[in-house]
Amino acid sequence: NIDDSIIICSGQQVTGQVSRDGGDLDDVYKIYILDGQGLTIVLSGSGGDADLYLYYPDATDVNTDPPAAASYNDGNDELIQGTISGGDFYWYVDVYSYLGTTDYTLTVTLTGPSSSLHLQKIFDASLKDGFKIKRK
Repeated sequence: NIDDSIIICSGQQVTGQVSRDGGDLDDVYKIYILDGQGLTIVLSGSGGDADLYLYYPDATDVNTDPPAAASYNDGNDELIQGTISGGDFYWYVDVYSYLGTTDYTLTVTLTGPSSSLHLQKIFDASLKDGFKIKRK
């Protein structure tokens, strides 16, 4: 759920498996998005039927909170696109098993405003989430 979400970066391709049969219904990711950035989320996979949801920064539970956007076609080819507004925050991406077991690939791509300031904001936000820097 939201508390167990995994941070991903723009352009990063992640693979995973969700399974209605195995009880692992959701894989939740979070990505830091700047106000005004374009967002494209692409899901593909094999087996079962997985769906794709985007949740607002203030979401606390993907099972009860309303999504900001969703794609739930038959099969595993899902797409969410749009422009984010309202500030710089982590947004949540949920891969959900609607039917069976799905091995999936997820890619989230951001376009628009980016700079070293964006990287600094991601770094600062990660530190606030409890990440620690380890020196050798």
